[in-house]
Amino acid sequence: MIEIKETNIKDIDNSLDREVSIIIPIYNAYDDVMACIESVLRNSTGKYELILINDASNDKRIGELLKEYEENSNIRIIHN
Repeated sequence: MIEIKETNIKDIDNSLDREVSIIIPIYNAYDDVMACIESVLRNSTGKYELILINDASNDKRIGELLKEYEENSNIRIIHN
């Protein structure tokens, strides 16, 4: 049995030549969405883009939250 250590995973992640897309579909659930986005940003390394898809959330806080990330170069926001 092969033991995978955290450092091995980070080495693999950092050696990827291609960009990974992380997609988060969003419909309300403000607290969960905020926690999810922050977790991805805190724990992702290497080449990645984060795609946030707002699926017509009627919670106005979602729009305000997404505006906070508009200037981040590796985050794309889509309003459906």
